[in-house]
Amino acid sequence: MRLRALGFGLAAALALGGAARAADFDDFKTFCVAPHGDGKAALAAADAVGWSALPDAMMAQLKRPGMEAAQGRMKTDAGAMRFLLVASQAQVGGPTAPHMDACVLGVAPPTAGLVDQVKAWVAAPEIAFNTPSSNLHAYAFIDEGGHHNPIQTQGVDPAIVMKNPKATMVMIQELPQVTMVVYGVPSTTSAP
Repeated sequence: MRLRALGFGLAAALALGGAARAADFDDFKTFCVAPHGDGKAALAAADAVGWSALPDAMMAQLKRPGMEAAQGRMKTDAGAMRFLLVASQAQVGGPTAPHMDACVLGVAPPTAGLVDQVKAWVAAPEIAFNTPSSNLHAYAFIDEGGHHNPIQTQGVDPAIVMKNPKATMVMIQELPQVTMVVYGVPSTTSAP
C-alpha cells in the first residue's frame, strides 16, 4: 500500500503536533478486531463514539486498487488524526493479494507504542515477503478463543493462507507521516 499525501485533514493534524494516544490500540481492537472484519459493525462502532465520515477527497486518496467500495470514518483530537477504512472483498496489497474483509486503522502522526502493542497482541511470527519494503509487517494466525495459533507461512502465498476460513491476517505499515494497521479475514460479508 503506497500512501501519498492524505490531503488537508492530515496536514492539519500534523500541524497540531504529535501527542501520543494510548487509545489507538483500543480503537483498533474495538473497530477492527471485535467486529471480526464486519465493516458495517466497525462503522457503527465508530459512529457511536462520534467519528465523522471521511471527506470524499481523503477517501479518494486512501482507496487503493482492490478497495474501490471502501468506506471510512475519521476523528481528530489532541493534535492527531485517526482514520478508519473498511472494505469487503478487498485486495489489500494489489491485484494478486487475497480477497478479504479488511479494516484499516490509520494514525497520523504515528503513535509511539502502537506497533509494539499490535505485534505483542498478534503473538505470531512475521510473514517474510519478497519485497524491499521494510516498513510493511504481516502476520497470519487462527484465533482460538483469544489465543493466536500462527499459520505456517514460510513459502506460502498469502492468497492460500486466506482460503482458510478461520484465518486472520494483520498487516502494519509504518510511514513517516502515518502508521496503518490492517485487520483482515476471508471475505464473508457484503459491502458496508
